[in-house]
Amino acid sequence: MTTQILSQSRLQELLQYNEETGIFTWRIHAGNRLSNSIAGSLCKRGYFDISVDGKNYRAHRLAWLYVHGHFPIGVIDHINGIKSDNRLVNLRDVTNAKNLLSFRKVSSNNTSGFLGVSKNHDGWRAEINVNVQKINLGTYPTKEEASIAYVAAKLFNEKKHWVGLTDEEIDQGLLRSNHALQTAGAWRDGVEWATKQLKEKNT
Repeated sequence: MTTQILSQSRLQELLQYNEETGIFTWRIHAGNRLSNSIAGSLCKRGYFDISVDGKNYRAHRLAWLYVHGHFPIGVIDHINGIKSDNRLVNLRDVTNAKNLLSFRKVSSNNTSGFLGVSKNHDGWRAEINVNVQKINLGTYPTKEEASIAYVAAKLFNEKKHWVGLTDEEIDQGLLRSNHALQTAGAWRDGVEWATKQLKEKNT
């Protein structure tokens, strides 16, 4: 018996995916399932699972299929370390080895729930370690904003193309200097620009 592979068109026929929230909702009313109701449930490992045509899928893999038209080649890495955060900006397709090397589990003494984010007297501080050097990315009024700064810095450090940004936007800011990571000032300029771009894409 041949197994039917889920297609982008079939997925989009059944579900609506909101890239900004990472939430899937049902388009079609069927049985006890109401249209516009949230699809899926949180599993024990912290991921969202959704059953489509009798088969269970991780929601982050469905998000990739929904937007890009194919399942991820490698595994999906949740950039901020939160497995249930399936916003498109928080997902990237990486090899399993690289995903494991990212060490994305939030430590037990982390009170924010976000990687690289901690509470201080003025708000929420974002920090990232680069080449054994801890770099302060600034203090923000909310932990979510601090997390955006961390995600921006993480991607900037790895010289990745920004999810949702055009090549022209990248050329204007992210790749303006081949030595952008050599000084703290250039680093902060790059992070400031990248964080601004990410915020604008999510508003």
